[in-house]
Amino acid sequence: MPPASRIQRRTVRRTGGKTATDARAGVGQHSSTDARADVERRTVTDPRADSTNTRAEAEHYSYRVAWDPTHEQFLCTSVEFPDVRVLASDSEGALTRAQQDVARVLERAAATGADVPQPLSTRTYSGRLQVRLGEDLHRALAYEAAENGISLNQLILKKLAAG
Repeated sequence: MPPASRIQRRTVRRTGGKTATDARAGVGQHSSTDARADVERRTVTDPRADSTNTRAEAEHYSYRVAWDPTHEQFLCTSVEFPDVRVLASDSEGALTRAQQDVARVLERAAATGADVPQPLSTRTYSGRLQVRLGEDLHRALAYEAAENGISLNQLILKKLAAG
């Protein structure tokens, strides 16, 4: 059995209040038609998890660094933790400080048993996405697909890939 500080419990919240638990550490699946209604979250169950682990774990989360012309500094945000927003004079400094902030959030969550989002990088995706369209748009896409001699699915993939 792994040491208690490495045991993690995942709780999957789904639409309609249904809850399932996956106690296998490191396993995640995400297949959602509504990202807000089907959110995968993880609870660190051992409050004694050391800060070295949380610093390393913070590196698994997603970050975006961009120049902020308003503040004339680099702004780094965490995709999974939208409240983490850090300004720094260089991009590396912004990223480092944002990772430190996320590590602190993870440490607090470990101490209190609070849920934290699973890193996007560790989620798995089914490749299936269900989208609801208005009738007119559906019809227009079906016509365009037929005119191009491709399936509706192929047309939509082509349009999504083109941006």
